[in-house]
Amino acid sequence: MQKREAIDVLENHLKPFDMMIEKFQPINVTVEEFNKILKEMGYKKNIRSNKNMDFKVKLGNSNNAALFVSVCSSFEPYIDYKIGRYTVDAKSIMGVLSTSLDKVATVIINTDDEHIIKSFKKILIYG
Repeated sequence: MQKREAIDVLENHLKPFDMMIEKFQPINVTVEEFNKILKEMGYKKNIRSNKNMDFKVKLGNSNNAALFVSVCSSFEPYIDYKIGRYTVDAKSIMGVLSTSLDKVATVIINTDDEHIIKSFKKILIYG
């Protein structure tokens, strides 16, 4: 009886996991590390690695930070704002303001959609 129940769970209840894993973007581990964890758990498929676009930005003051967060919030993909070893959600005004605005940060757009990347860069560069 337990084997039949286990097979039922594997065949009928893990399919949503397959659907979710395609859109999942690990935040505190690399895609490679996450795939290794999945394999250790017995999951046979790898998640795909998005082509993340990253570039440097220096906000300088809180007004620029507010404009930056506003621009980031208008895009659907996850956007990270990274300074040193700290990474915050670029759509969070509190997160961005909690960093040193006078330092150069790395902005990472988690998408492989070239149209979104070009639009994002155009808005940030040209306002």
